[in-house]
Amino acid sequence: MATCKDCIHFESCKNLYETHGDELSGDSYVCDFFKDRSRFVELPCLIKPRAKVWYILEGLSEVDLKEYAIKSGECAVGNEPDTVIEVGTLGFWVNQLSTRNENYPFPDYCDFISWDEIGKSYFLSKEEAEQALKERESNAGRNDI
Repeated sequence: MATCKDCIHFESCKNLYETHGDELSGDSYVCDFFKDRSRFVELPCLIKPRAKVWYILEGLSEVDLKEYAIKSGECAVGNEPDTVIEVGTLGFWVNQLSTRNENYPFPDYCDFISWDEIGKSYFLSKEEAEQALKERESNAGRNDI
């Protein structure tokens, strides 16, 4: 018979277990919230709300490019990171480029970024974004030959 210690909720309701002991796992007690811990897997999450993500801006004019130290062609790494507002199964939301306010209250004005953009146009560190931009530049030079 499964006990409270076998439940995925044990850590959050262990005070109840400590108060009532094994009587909760007896035949007379049925917990409506019992979820067998052995049937769950915790998946890693690379990004959490309020995390900072760096991005590559593409298609910038020469005037816009002057603002950025790291640039290549018509692309540049943003000077300020975006802030992750919410994480979902298909991607995550970041504060809109024009607002740059991590406490921005309106998710309708946030940008949705799909998970497959990590490592392409969004990065977990500024160094990764700069390296990707340099690699794009070297690959573009090879394609011109």
